Amino acid sequence: SLCNVSMMVNRKKYILSVSAILILFLMILLRAVVWGEFIQKKINEKIAPSGWSIDVGKSSGTLFGTMHLQDITLIQQDGPQVLIKNSSVNFGYVASLFGEITFDMLTIEGLWTQIDKNWTKADSGKIERKPVNIPFHVKSFFVSGQIVSTLNEHSYHLNLKIGGEFDGGNQPILNCDLLKLSLVENPKMAVDLRRLVLGYDGSSFYLNKVNGNIFGLPIKGEKWPPIPDEPKTEAANEEETTPKAEAAS
Repeated sequence: SLCNVSMMVNRKKYILSVSAILILFLMILLRAVVWGEFIQKKINEKIAPSGWSIDVGKSSGTLFGTMHLQDITLIQQDGPQVLIKNSSVNFGYVASLFGEITFDMLTIEGLWTQIDKNWTKADSGKIERKPVNIPFHVKSFFVSGQIVSTLNEHSYHLNLKIGGEFDGGNQPILNCDLLKLSLVENPKMAVDLRRLVLGYDGSSFYLNKVNGNIFGLPIKGEKWPPIPDEPKTEAANEEETTPKAEAAS
């Protein structure tokens, strides 16, 4: 019996040891640093058709938890370069696997980009109207950083804080519950919105549900530009004119 007890104890120790090794192996395997290059490659494959590419300097965290990224560079072909110091990401793996890239949560801190005047100049010989297609969705996001723009040979620094959700695709919608913009050179030039919807309907951009303050003045409004009234049909025009004709008789 003592032999049997000893064998059972040894078996339990063996099972515990193997389990501990497997758990340790999975923890190492699921670390973001192990999958960092693979994930970066897959993201670049998804966003390449839109002219963007991404490079991540350092990554940590776990694959199915929160990933922490550092020293990120986003580059758009013939466009601006976006630098990000820190970012935390929770991927929606199921949604991303069967469709476009989906983030359950995305935070970006230390964003910096510069709008080049050469980028904003359009060569009339190269203008080509392309359909909008943003290949990702974000269920919850927060971004803080700075945008630098040059106007009349003077540089202006715009501080930015924005939070909300974003639905991409051919008709993207940005739904904000926080938008703060302030000019470093003139703090009175500030925008503080508690609500804003910015969308694209396939042909033009529009604003909706604006609520907050712009340059210290309160602002609140619905969709702009407003939806034009649909042209009336011939039948509708006849219905409007018929009662008038009867009354005249």
